Amino acid sequence: MEMLNRLLDWLYFDVITPLFRVVGWVLSLVFIRPLAWLHTPIWLHVAVLGTITAVFSLQMRHLLGVDEKVARFNAMFAEKR
Repeated sequence: MEMLNRLLDWLYFDVITPLFRVVGWVLSLVFIRPLAWLHTPIWLHVAVLGTITAVFSLQMRHLLGVDEKVARFNAMFAEKR
């Protein structure tokens, strides 16, 4: 059990936490700071980041072929019904 705890501690403290810190720092550097330097209002920050997130989500769905998989699943489910 001690070995498992050490492994999970290493995974959390040495891999996951630094990864999220670096990703947060990069996202702040790329998106938040330029908008702050341009003195844009907070509502515009939210709108821009929301739009970027939505576009990224739609692109990931397209890249992974989610719509085709859902259509296939619905067709198979309708046949079984």
